[in-house]
Amino acid sequence: MRSPRGFYGAIAILLVLPTALVFSVAFDDDEVGVHIALAAGAFLLASAMFDFDIPRPINLLACVCTTLLGGIFLLQAISPLTSNDGFHDFAYDTLGQWLEGTLTLAFVIWCFVLLLSDSKDRTRLLGWVTVPLLLIYAAALWGTNLVGVNQPPGILKLLFMPVMVWLLLESRKPHTRDPVEQHQPV
Repeated sequence: MRSPRGFYGAIAILLVLPTALVFSVAFDDDEVGVHIALAAGAFLLASAMFDFDIPRPINLLACVCTTLLGGIFLLQAISPLTSNDGFHDFAYDTLGQWLEGTLTLAFVIWCFVLLLSDSKDRTRLLGWVTVPLLLIYAAALWGTNLVGVNQPPGILKLLFMPVMVWLLLESRKPHTRDPVEQHQPV
């Protein structure tokens, strides 16, 4: 498998909806479950970025952005448990708007670079069907946050799901590089 962490990170993101349902029924709060799954997925995906054949500076920037995104999701998961309005406002309103959208856009751009540079065969076709749509959505969301106008419908967040299936399939492919070459410093 080319990237076990990428594989499990994609699974964590795909489990967001079932996790939200379980937390909603069990704890009457779906936000905690959603953000725990998103944080786990973001941290795993950040650690997996160097498993793909993308220029190291792009991987490094995307890794930092996705790690920060996972940190925001973790703060948003913890926030309802604290019952602190100031912490909630910081996690959701301060970090959860423009910064979260910017970091999400950076991750989606990394997915597009992966599609262009290291995706092959049938998974590349799936990537071409899914990733550009998500890129358009993420850019539109970022733009609407920037200028303060109405955001695209929330249901469009589901565009992440087919991209996570594509990323899961990309991660599951056999290694394309020599394992010794993979870990040599640049």
